Amino acid sequence: MNPRFHIGQKVVALKTFRATNGKTGIVKGQVYPVLDLRSSKCRCREWEVYVGVDEYGFMQCVNCGFTSREPEYQWWFSESHFAPIDELDEKLQNIFDEALSEIEQGELIAI
Repeated sequence: MNPRFHIGQKVVALKTFRATNGKTGIVKGQVYPVLDLRSSKCRCREWEVYVGVDEYGFMQCVNCGFTSREPEYQWWFSESHFAPIDELDEKLQNIFDEALSEIEQGELIAI
């Protein structure tokens, strides 16, 4: 099976994950760039996504529970924890947010 994402694509986290030491891995609703992809080390053989979280070298499969320590201190997440961001939707949302901010600050008149 091919991965759902590609390196460089922006994805949004669907859940918040924290390490056992309390440090945050990913935050629900936050947008992350896909920096790397790999096939999982467990028997499920799903794709794992690396989004730049270096606090905790860890991988855990949500399906079978397999866990492993990562020597590079990279925290890998199952691709099922993310949804793709449509680039056009994101650009339109940014334009909307800017216009709304300008309206709230009185810099733009709403029609």
